[in-house]
Amino acid sequence: MVSDATPVEQHLRDAGACALTQVVPLEPELRSDFSGHGVTHGALVRESKAEPSCNPLAITEVFALVCAHALGSMGVVMSTVTWTIDAVSPSGKGMVKFPIDKPSLTVGRVESSDFTVPKNDVSRVHAEITKSSAGLVLRDLGSTNGTFVNHQRIDGEVALHHGDVIHFGAQEFRVMCTETEPEAAADGLTALQQDNRLSNTLPVGLSHLQRLIDQRQVKAVFQSIVTPDGSLYATEALGRGICEELPTGPWPLFQLAESGELEVDLSRLFRQVASETAYQQAPNTKLFLNSHPSELNDIDALLESMSILDHTKRGLRTVLEVHEDGISDLVKLRDLQISLREMNIGLAYDDFGAGQSRLRELTEVPPDYLKFDMGLIRDIDKAPAVKRNLLTALAETANASGTTTLAEGVATKAELDCCIEMGMSLIQGFYFAKPLPLIPESD
Repeated sequence: MVSDATPVEQHLRDAGACALTQVVPLEPELRSDFSGHGVTHGALVRESKAEPSCNPLAITEVFALVCAHALGSMGVVMSTVTWTIDAVSPSGKGMVKFPIDKPSLTVGRVESSDFTVPKNDVSRVHAEITKSSAGLVLRDLGSTNGTFVNHQRIDGEVALHHGDVIHFGAQEFRVMCTETEPEAAADGLTALQQDNRLSNTLPVGLSHLQRLIDQRQVKAVFQSIVTPDGSLYATEALGRGICEELPTGPWPLFQLAESGELEVDLSRLFRQVASETAYQQAPNTKLFLNSHPSELNDIDALLESMSILDHTKRGLRTVLEVHEDGISDLVKLRDLQISLREMNIGLAYDDFGAGQSRLRELTEVPPDYLKFDMGLIRDIDKAPAVKRNLLTALAETANASGTTTLAEGVATKAELDCCIEMGMSLIQGFYFAKPLPLIPESD
């Protein structure tokens, strides 16, 4: 039956004060996602058995809940720290969250578990997650295939931290801690189909990445952008991590950031540190700065971040690179271009040709710079004539519209000669310079 208890009464019952059977409905939009993944009904049945005495921790939490309830009745809205178990949706798009809303949460294959993982490699009663004053504690309950934290099998109890990746058997999840309004939590069920190996869908190290961002543990390196004769034209700033527990390269860092919705924060930090470093070394340089495709979902926030850089580093002549994967709305893209020009900031379409190669955006909102992806430039001297002719036509069209063309990833003299023949105005790549900590001086 569906419980009609008040939040305080419900919490007391969950703490073991009385027996309760509760039917928790799944959100309608999740039912179709989880069809075929062990969920055959639109609800999950949870049971909590009566215990002879209440958990002291639960009594403390109930007291806090009573206080929050009383404050709420007086019109005071309190935020709360919410722990969730997150998993990649079976559709592969987005994350599904299951709130840890009880003092103790059992994990297992059977439906009577608080957190049901209906997979054969998960034991009937597999593990238990307990809340403590310091956070969460995970305990394996003698499971057959084991319980893992950050890919290490646990023995006994292990404290969990924000961003830890956990496996029950081969099933992969992540624990997350967020500050939310009390009514923001919603019940749901997470179930994934995996093979018998520990997957790496959720990269490990989110808590380290959060520290990297908070403590600005990044640096900038700079790669020259030159004219075909080798004269320095501009410099592109590239971010690197300097946290010992994490990779230094931007690609794995952004992969980790995207799994925890930190990619925008990381991208902004890279730009900020790069502009500060460039301003100290060469305050009058032309500096190309990168953005993450997710930032184009909030143009105003992106412009605000660029405005802060513009006001604090006025000597820099900056160009903002946007990836074609983030280009979809012509109106927003045109507004972005207009606003950037008002701040004397150029616009570049980065990695052109790596994805959808949006010709409509190129013709209707022509950028200041068009950077041809290195995948198109690599071994271009050995490519069929039809490919070179196509790139030549694109370069001619862009140059005719006032857009400056740039070939990325030029590594050999033969590639350089071919790019010059195709009409590329600027060159970037290892043939002229690798990324270095110092901005190169003009000739």
